[in-house]
Amino acid sequence: MSLRERIEALVARESEAFDDADGALLAEFRTALARGEIRAAERTPDGAWCVNVWVKRGILLGFRMGALADMSAHPSLRFFDKDTYPVRPTTLADKIRIVPGGSSIRDGAYVAPGVICMPPMYVNVGAYVEEGTMIDSHALVGSCAQIGKRVHLSAAAQIGGVLEPVGALPVIVEDDALVGGGCGVYEGTIVRERAVLAPGTVLTGSTPVYDLVREQVYRRDGNRPLEIPAGAVIVYAGDRQVSGREDRCRDRAGGNLAMKQQRVAVLGLGKIGNILLQGLLEAGLPPGNAVATVRHAERAQTLGAKRAVSVGTDNRAAVRGADVIIIAVKPQNVRELLEEIRGDVTPSQLVISVAASVPTGFIEELLGKPIPVVRAMPNTPSQVGAGMTGICRGKHATDAHLDTARRLFDTVGRTVVVDEKHMDAVTGLSASGPAFVYIILESLAEAGVKVGLPRDVATILSAQTLLGAAKVALDTGDHPALLKDAVTTPAGCTIDGILELEEGKLRVSEPRS
Repeated sequence: MSLRERIEALVARESEAFDDADGALLAEFRTALARGEIRAAERTPDGAWCVNVWVKRGILLGFRMGALADMSAHPSLRFFDKDTYPVRPTTLADKIRIVPGGSSIRDGAYVAPGVICMPPMYVNVGAYVEEGTMIDSHALVGSCAQIGKRVHLSAAAQIGGVLEPVGALPVIVEDDALVGGGCGVYEGTIVRERAVLAPGTVLTGSTPVYDLVREQVYRRDGNRPLEIPAGAVIVYAGDRQVSGREDRCRDRAGGNLAMKQQRVAVLGLGKIGNILLQGLLEAGLPPGNAVATVRHAERAQTLGAKRAVSVGTDNRAAVRGADVIIIAVKPQNVRELLEEIRGDVTPSQLVISVAASVPTGFIEELLGKPIPVVRAMPNTPSQVGAGMTGICRGKHATDAHLDTARRLFDTVGRTVVVDEKHMDAVTGLSASGPAFVYIILESLAEAGVKVGLPRDVATILSAQTLLGAAKVALDTGDHPALLKDAVTTPAGCTIDGILELEEGKLRVSEPRS
């Protein structure tokens, strides 16, 4: 029988009497933990974190089997706890740097070679600490916590353990994260790679925190653990709140820092792909952080010569290492593209699709993994920074993923978040809407020509009038009827024109279109 099968069988006995064979099994289990051969949580091949319930049950079993004992290494360093988990014996062969001053690593914890332990610090049973990490003075790594490579746990940082419930993920801090002094990370929070937690920040399921990079407040999303996205810089939220308006327009300059942190792959550098890439570059995305693809090598060479961004034909190579993957191919080509890249896409990446009428469920099913997906419908005025984009999220996307997508499309205009059931309506209104407005623009210009204005003058007057009227509606938030009444004076020419429009049934024909 495997170690797992034997531990599960012993747990299932629910006995309070244990013999020497049981003790030997626990010792074997504890050794496997200390060597890093088993762990309380690990990443699956597709990049998602998964809890190993049997390991957590085995750790709890050890506490049940043990007896309270004095395991003090020195009279001034008192240690009274269950004798099944003593202090881990370390030797020079472990290649762990332990600076003198009262640090302890409990047996059953894995601490990789190259870890630096500053005194005093403590690593509890079931914790997993990877190479290159520094555990600073007075820091604690709780039971089952998973700490990645090159993480800096600053002085007095507290990484809480989540031993129970056994089905819950423990706290996870991924590679290259910085946990500031006095921080507390609890309740299964996931801190993604390269994130920075400012000193004194506390992450729990109920405490909101603020990301200086994305200008976003994060809090737990239902039953999902709090998740801090890659590259975030987190501080206490204080009085900051998420705006109630989902269609707020973000200042472009405010998004520059966030854009510089992202690595973006645009798959399908057609019209909309070009528009989005240009918007990102103007918002501050370094050309070296972007890559794009097209179907034909000749076109890739032509487009690559026009911009500093790398343009190729290998979609799989493009998605590797990208934080955000933008699917900008035609709807009929989406299936073929997803089947090509699904082996290279991981749950740590965000997939954004601008393919019309392709639901998130279709994309998620083809990728076959818990990939965060956001569906978007921009319109052609995005090419001049005046676009309107509707976005919705799939079942694996979090608030942080939605905010990343919102910031991306804010670089080319405004963004509104809707439920997916409304995305077809968004397509009909804002994506097709410019064509309807151009007809109105053309009609106004023709009316100007009719009364003697040169066509170019009539077109400028008409276009700026539409632009100005739209800006007033957006800036004031007033109902169009109120704005119309403010222009319409009694017995004036405006009311005559409105009556002509009503006679022509403009109000009825527009909704039908």
